[in-house]
Formats: sequence, C-alpha cells, structure tokens
Amino acid sequence: MPKEIKPSLSVSFAYYRKERSHPTIALARELSIAPLIRASWSVEGPEASDEAIRLAQEIVRLRRAYMNHACYCLYDFGFASFEQYLSEDETLQLKPLLCDNISVLLDNDGTFDGVVVRDPLNSLNAVHLLPDQCVFLGLGAEAQTYFGTGHLEKARETYVDWKEANASARRYDRKVAGSFLQLTYAIGESPDENGVMVDRAILAKKYVEQFESSGTAITPVDREAFLNKAQAQLPPDFKLEFLSDSTPRQGSFIERQKYLDSLMVRAFMLPERAILEGQFGTKAEAEAHSNLALVAMESVHEFLTEEFERQVLKPHLALMLGDEAADSVSLTAGSISNENLLWKRSLLEKLIASKPELIDVDALMDEVGLPKAEAVAELSSV
Repeated sequence: MPKEIKPSLSVSFAYYRKERSHPTIALARELSIAPLIRASWSVEGPEASDEAIRLAQEIVRLRRAYMNHACYCLYDFGFASFEQYLSEDETLQLKPLLCDNISVLLDNDGTFDGVVVRDPLNSLNAVHLLPDQCVFLGLGAEAQTYFGTGHLEKARETYVDWKEANASARRYDRKVAGSFLQLTYAIGESPDENGVMVDRAILAKKYVEQFESSGTAITPVDREAFLNKAQAQLPPDFKLEFLSDSTPRQGSFIERQKYLDSLMVRAFMLPERAILEGQFGTKAEAEAHSNLALVAMESVHEFLTEEFERQVLKPHLALMLGDEAADSVSLTAGSISNENLLWKRSLLEKLIASKPELIDVDALMDEVGLPKAEAVAELSSV
C-alpha cells in the first residue's frame, strides 16, 4: 500500500513566513544564501561528445536559477520541490511548487515514488507527480523522512524568546519612564461614592484606571501638594505615592536581546562574529569565523550540485541523447571560498599563458566565473 508522508512542522508555514521578517533572521538568511547563489557550476566530460557538453551547459545556464529558488525553501522549511516537464519545443522546464501543498509518496517497498500536490482550496483534489516528473530536495533529512529541518525551525524558540524580551523591555520602558503612581490599600471594605460598602480591591482598580485615563506622563512640579490633594479625595485606608526606578535595568534587556540575536544567526549556520558587530576579539578571528561559515555553505552547494545532476541533468541527457551521453557528463560545484577562487584564477592565468593543455581550461573558467572569449574557448580543446 503506497504511503503518503507530509512535512512535520511545529508551527504553520504562515508563522515561519512571519518569522523570517525579523531583521536579524532576514540578514542571516540572505547572507547565508547569497554565496550559494553566486557560486558557479562547471560541466565536465573528457569522453563526452560536443553535443552532450553543449546540451548540458544549456540546461545549467537556463535552469540554474531554479536551484537558487530552492536555496530559500531549503533554508526556510528544510525541503523544496519542482515539477519538471518538456515544453512543446522539447525544452526542459522547471516549475517551483509551493511547499504548503507538497507531500511525498512512497511505494510498497518504501522507495520514493514522487510527490503529491494538493489543491489548497480542496485537499481532495491532488496530482501525483512521478519521480521523473518532479525534483525533490530535503536538506539534512533523516532516513525515509525526506523532509529536512529548516533554519527557521532551528531559530523559532529563540525568536519567541526575543519577542518576549522585547515586549518586557517595552512594558518596562513605559512603566519607569520617570516616575509612576502607586496606590496601596488595607484589606477590607470602604464606601464608594454612593455610600455602598465595596471591597477595597475593586475600588483600588477603579481609582488606578482613573489615574491612567488622565495620563501618567503629566506630573506636577510640587509632587507633595499633588499627593495631598489626591489623597484627600480617597477613602481612608488608601495610600497614594510616587515611585521611581533608579536601577539601570534597560541594559540587561539589551544584552539579552544581543545574545538572542547571536543565537538566531547561529541557527543559519553562521558564526555571529562573521556578520554581527563585535566588541572583543581580533579581525583575524572574525575572518576565521567567516571561513567556518563558508565551509558549511560549501557542503550545501555540493548537495545542490549533486541533486541537480542526479534529478535534472542526467535524466534529461539520457532522454535526449541516450544513457551513454548522460554517463559521460558530470557537474562540478565551484568554490565558494574567496581564497580558493583567487588561487584558481591565478592558476588559470598562468596555465593559459604557458601550458593550457595541462588542464580543462573551459571547466575551470566556468568554476571561477570568468567570461570566455572564442580564443580562450579554442585553447580548452588543445
């Protein structure tokens, strides 16, 4: 019996989308994805025909942008999916699928059998896309769960803590902006304005509401005279006084929110010193943290490259040119690290000038992202 697996989420997709509007999360999200989008792919195939190389390069050039879209879904929700099909002119098309409507289908043996796309207005209306009709990516998925864990989920509890800390700070700021009035009372009853005996707790609440409605931002210069006049209007056993908070507690809220900002950045696999302002440490340490972040991004980039080759590039080459052509071509992930790029560009310059026959110049130029002139393209075939 086929089994349908749905993503297991702690909250709704709408909640995650609201969460990613938080400034710190938005910054970490963009900075963690940008290197993946800017990184390059190179098509390689020493034994491949010119036609196979040309078609593979065309697929990468036209459809690579869709994997950039996948980066956002993977980082947000832990998975991404596309429908793939041939247009009337036999051009490969990829259509992103909304994560809210996706579930995975397993066959009787527990093997991936495509995805199910449901109508958001009527869940009974569903379309089953077979494995060769779809692309499915799960980042860090365990066993046969298929759906990975998004960075927004990793940051969710910290995001909640940040909002609570911010709300507490806001309440505190309103409460201690200067001084505030405090009303105390003895337990028991007192007559109200009509002479009816009423619990003093009810009367105290009523008086406080009157004070708040009159505006607590206005305080008299002669506070003692104000208190004497107000006290005379209150029943016995009620005491009104001004209180001031002289303790510097605002600083503790700021420090806590900075700490929570750091945790939200870490949820996106970024050491906080790589992107947030630092008070301690050296510039060299900040650069080392940035390099650690790039290492994590390299693994995601390689994952995307391998999955695009496995699910998109090779099946399409096999369909159009045969299995032999598909097996002869491979896709290589370009380096994200600036140091690696600079070294490879330097190597490329030297080889072009001296012995271009020692290396696949065309593939290397694709990897480092340099434009190719016709003369340089001819060198790669030497």
